[in-house]
Amino acid sequence: MNLDGFGESVSISETFSIIGIPYDDIGSQSNQGSALILIKQNNEWIKDTQITSINGSSGDRFGDAVCIFGETAFVGSPYDDEFQSDQGSVSIFERLNGLWNETQKIIASDSISSALFGSSIDCENDTIIVGSI
Repeated sequence: MNLDGFGESVSISETFSIIGIPYDDIGSQSNQGSALILIKQNNEWIKDTQITSINGSSGDRFGDAVCIFGETAFVGSPYDDEFQSDQGSVSIFERLNGLWNETQKIIASDSISSALFGSSIDCENDTIIVGSI
């Protein structure tokens, strides 16, 4: 049985959908996580790409929360240790010329250890709301 958390978080927009896979092992990085982006073509959902964080590491759980709006995707990594243990982060991906690129990574301005920033996300237009504990 594969326990990668496929579908633990999902989001859908008119043309794209994103599925979080927070326990996905990337190379030797266990539970680094990933997210699958699907595109709707001819009334069928097909794989567009699978994304991971540029600087992800074991236990980040990238994909624990996801949101997609238009050609912009937001992916939470609540256990990311950017500056503090389990402070969390959100990676922003934009689709340019058919390719999804990580364009920004955000963390809480008052980041503390075990905040789990990115444990929930909602987005619409140019607004994102990020939850933490």
